[in-house]
Amino acid sequence: MKASSIAIALIWVIFLFDAFRQGRKVPVSAVAQQIRLDWFGQVALFLPFVFFLFAAFFQRHKQFSYPLVTRAVDGKLGPGTFAGFISRLRPVTLFMLACLTLGTTGLLSTYLTTQEIGGYIVSGFFTSAGLGLLVAYLLSIKFPPKLA
Repeated sequence: MKASSIAIALIWVIFLFDAFRQGRKVPVSAVAQQIRLDWFGQVALFLPFVFFLFAAFFQRHKQFSYPLVTRAVDGKLGPGTFAGFISRLRPVTLFMLACLTLGTTGLLSTYLTTQEIGGYIVSGFFTSAGLGLLVAYLLSIKFPPKLA
């Protein structure tokens, strides 16, 4: 197994475990204790879905670009190494699953413990972001990007 595959697996495990850990702490967080279902709470539930849906859908043809890092990695390990790593890492999918994990775990944890409305809103924020990214992904399958 290649070192890059191990690194990718470790990144995924760390991100998803941390999302689960944070989701379990949502009901007792100081932020969740202060948020109410007023205009801010409603916007916090709706805005992430819309933002991530449009941002991910319309940016789907662009790769992650870090010229300084790309030059350093490609110079040491060969041309195209960094782009290949990012392609295999799938950072947007990782972010989507982390948001869905944090949101779902937070919703369940809030329901089973404090049932604070703020816990539901914080968890809903992340679930909304994850669902926006998921819908953007499904739309990009239906309407693939036209490459220039």
